[in-house]
Amino acid sequence: MGDAILIKTKLNPKFREMAILRSAAILDCDYEFQAHIRYGKQVGMTDEEIEAIKDWEKSKLFNETERAVLRFVDEVARGGRVKDKTFSDLKRYLDEQEMVELTLTVGYYGMLARLLLAFQVDLQVRPQSSVEKVLDRSRAQKKS
Repeated sequence: MGDAILIKTKLNPKFREMAILRSAAILDCDYEFQAHIRYGKQVGMTDEEIEAIKDWEKSKLFNETERAVLRFVDEVARGGRVKDKTFSDLKRYLDEQEMVELTLTVGYYGMLARLLLAFQVDLQVRPQSSVEKVLDRSRAQKKS
């Protein structure tokens, strides 16, 4: 599913990375945030935008469309329910497929952040991609 979200969606890649970075910031998942800084830059985000995503409502760096995306991301990431106004504002800029893809992005990366946080995956120790390595690492920490 992660690969599909990254390479097989219609959603604007900048919106995707904004959603991932914002979700990671909301969940305080530094691992996920740091991992997606380079992807954000690859899709056109500036260093200033990446830093401002943590407190986007106070920033003047984001245009009307990006602000609608970020408001939607906040509501999905924080509680799942989206206000009617937020939904209708976003619908002015994204079609139904893009809105579904944005929601799936927030959900998937929120789930991934929770996995990384639960197993206290360290930024400095990049585990191999298999779940076994993540589980083995967490078990090893408990024994020591």
